[in-house]
Order: sequence, then structure tokens, then C-alpha cells
Amino acid sequence: MTMIGLVVLFSIVSNIQGVSYHDTSSIQDVPVETDTSLARYLVYNPNGGVFKLILGWAIPVEVPMSVVWGHNFQFQYKPVDNATQLAYPVFPKPKLSRQTVYQLMEQMLNVYGLDGQNCVLKTLCESSRTDISHDSIFGHLLSTILTPSPTVNSSYYEAWLRGQSEHDCEDSYAPCEMSLLDLISVYV
Repeated sequence: MTMIGLVVLFSIVSNIQGVSYHDTSSIQDVPVETDTSLARYLVYNPNGGVFKLILGWAIPVEVPMSVVWGHNFQFQYKPVDNATQLAYPVFPKPKLSRQTVYQLMEQMLNVYGLDGQNCVLKTLCESSRTDISHDSIFGHLLSTILTPSPTVNSSYYEAWLRGQSEHDCEDSYAPCEMSLLDLISVYV
């Protein structure tokens, strides 16, 4: 066990790489006000250094020669020298807004030969007049999706307000022959 520990320790210590002892490019001279000599300090190289962690074991093989079978796992980490490097995520996920959902619904309905925009507006109008939550998770989710915020495209919000003010959604959005809310309400 001590042999394995020494091999692991030696591997870790020998593989920590940083500023070379022979490289003087990272050492800078700084004038000191109280003395005519120059103070020296070490500047860490922004590209330098790799922290390696190597775990492994060595098993001596009983043969006439001195042979050791070794196996190791190596992990490399670049040390962080600036807190701005910890910004996550590297590629931010695109946000799926309600307006994007409404536009996708319109496109899908257009593919099926329906008037997508009028059908989505009619659905928003009808959903504002109907309580579709009914204490189910699906109902609450659907209610959240079908309630546009005032910052969304004005036509979507106006359709929702039209339903709130008791306008007839059938007459307002006549080009849409079917009610999507009737199809959905079966599952709510």
C-alpha cells in the first residue's frame, strides 16, 4: 500500500506544471519609491499551468527480471486565474418565450391548412373566458402558456383582453373554423 501511495504522490507532485523556474519572462521589475533598487514579483502566466491528478497502482510481477505492471488514470485541470473565467454557461440556452410558442403553433396550423394566426388568436380569446386550470398540472401549465403577458406581441395580448371583455371569439376570429381549446379541454 505504501508503494502505491508513493507512486501516486510522486505522479501528482511531478505533474503539477506552472511557471518554469528557468523562464524569467513572467518576472517583472517594479520600481520601489524608497529604494533605488528594483523590487521583483511574479506574474502568473494567463496561459500557463495545468494541474494534473494521476491516480494509479503498480503491481510487481514475479518474474526473474524486475517488472512492474502499472495502470493509472489522469485528470487535467487548467487553473483559473480570473473569476470571469467562471461564467456559466458558455453557450446560453435560448429562452422559449410565449411569443415563440404562439408562432410555432401558427406555423403548425398553417401546415395543416388552417389559418394559423386566427386560430391562435381565437384560442387565446377563448382561454381568457374559460377556467382551464381545474386543479390539474396540465391545466395549470396550459393556463400559463395561454395567458400572454403585456410585453408579448400586441395582437396576442389584445385577443386575450377581447375574451376578458366578453366579446364573441367566434365572430372576432371567424376565419378559423375550429376551436383548439375544445380539442385540448378533453385532456384537462
